[in-house]
Amino acid sequence: MRKFLPILAALLALPGLASAVPGEIRGELKAFGWVKRPDGTRISLDGMKFPFVAKPIKTVQLSDRSTNPNSAGEALRQRLLGPLGNPGGNGVNRSGGKSGGPDALQTVYMANAGAGYGVIEANPSSLDDVTMTSAGLGKVWQQLTFGFQYSTGGFTPFICRWRCFGSNVENPTPQNDFADEFADFGVKWDVTIPAGSAFVVTIDIHQAVVISNDTTMFIAEQFREPHLVGFPPHEDGEGEFRTGNVDVVFNAGGEPSVGLSDNTFFYDWDPLDGKYENTEIDQVDTGKSDLVLGIEINTSGTLNDLTALNLTKEAGRQPVGNLLSVLNANDNNVYDILPDYTGGRTSPVGSIIVDFLQPFPTYTGIRAIGRVGSDVSGVDFAVDLWDFVDNKWIQLTTGSLPQGYLSFSEGYGGTVAMSHFTGIINFPLFGPNPGMRARVRYKNTSDTLPRNWHMLTDQIKLSVFTG
Repeated sequence: MRKFLPILAALLALPGLASAVPGEIRGELKAFGWVKRPDGTRISLDGMKFPFVAKPIKTVQLSDRSTNPNSAGEALRQRLLGPLGNPGGNGVNRSGGKSGGPDALQTVYMANAGAGYGVIEANPSSLDDVTMTSAGLGKVWQQLTFGFQYSTGGFTPFICRWRCFGSNVENPTPQNDFADEFADFGVKWDVTIPAGSAFVVTIDIHQAVVISNDTTMFIAEQFREPHLVGFPPHEDGEGEFRTGNVDVVFNAGGEPSVGLSDNTFFYDWDPLDGKYENTEIDQVDTGKSDLVLGIEINTSGTLNDLTALNLTKEAGRQPVGNLLSVLNANDNNVYDILPDYTGGRTSPVGSIIVDFLQPFPTYTGIRAIGRVGSDVSGVDFAVDLWDFVDNKWIQLTTGSLPQGYLSFSEGYGGTVAMSHFTGIINFPLFGPNPGMRARVRYKNTSDTLPRNWHMLTDQIKLSVFTG
C-alpha cells in the first residue's frame, strides 16, 4: 500500500480540519465527457449544465486494511464473475435493497448512511462495485449522489469525473481491468469552499441520459485538475490528480440502504494513473468500504429527441448547406451564411429557423442542444423557441461567440406554459403535424468587423422530457 507523506498526514490529523461545516450550497455545474446510447453511439455532454445541491458533512480519518491483493481480488472476481477462465462477463444479475422516493423518482442504489463518513488521505481516485435494483434497468439516471472532502490549501477549481464500466476482466499489468465502458463524464467544481470542508452532493443529470442495461456495474470516481484541449478549448478530464487536496468519501457507517456492494474498493495505487487493476483491491480499517454513491431514476420519464424536418434561412446572405448540416455536431458539415445588413440596426444579421416534429401530447421539459460558431470575434448568438399561442419568439439562451465554435445545452425555465411551444406546422412532404420551432440568430457587436464574415451553425437539436 502507498506510504503517505508524513507532513500531509500531520496536516490532515489537525483537530477540526475535517469538521469545518459551511452551509448548504446550490447552483449549476458545467459538464463534460460522453455517454453511450443503447445503439452504441457516443453522445457528447460538453456544455450541459447540471443543477446540484451540496450538503455539508463531517468525516473521520480512515486507513486501509492492507489486504492481500491477489487473494482479495480473486475472491471478488469469484463472487461477481465466476472463474477466471471466463473473463469479461457482465456479472451476475443481483438485486436487493429497497426502493424509495415519490412515484416518479425511485432510488435504485444508495450508499449514504447519513453519518459515519470517512476519508483515506491522499485518495483522489477509487472504484467501487455497484449493484442497483432491477427497477433501474434501462432507465435514465435522474440524480447522482457522491461525496468529497476538500482537504488543504486555498481553493482552486477541480474536476469531478465518473467512469462507468459494465464488466471486470483480466488484462496484463498495467492495463485497466474494467471494460464495457458506457459513460465517462464529469463536472467542473468552481464553487469556492474552505479547506477541511466535506460535502455529500446530489446533481441532476437527467439530460445526460445515462442508462445501464445490467444491474451490476463498476463506477470509478476521480478528482483532477482542469485540463483544456482543442479549439475551441474543452475539458477532457485528463488533468493531474488532486492528491492530498480532494479526497473520495466513504460510506463507512453502514451497508448500502438500496442495492448491494461488496465490502471492498479498488485503490488507484501510486503512481496515480487512472487505471484500476484487480490486484489493487482493499478495505478500510474501520467500517464499510463503499464509496458514498447514489443513483435515482425517473420511473416513467424519458428524454426524447425530436426529428428535424425543415430548415429556413430567415436572415443572411449566400447560404451554404441544408438541413443535414445542422443535424449532427463535429461532422465537418455546417450551415454557413454571411451577414445581411439590410435590416434595422438592432436586427440580427443572420438567423435560421428549424422545424421539428413533436408527437408527444404532454411533456414536462424542453432542452436545446447545439454548436454554433463564427470566423471572427465580436459576435453574439441567441436561441429562441416559438410561442404558438401568443405568436412570438421566446428567448431560451444567449451568449458571446469566440473566434471558433461554442457548444450549448439549455433547458427552458421560463414562465410560458410548456403547451405554448407546440403547434401545427405544415411540413414539406409530411403536411400539417404537431411541431416545435427553434431559431438561432447572430448579431455583430463590433463596428470593425469585415463585411463578409461567416456565421456557422453546426447543430441545433430539440428534446422534450416526458413522464
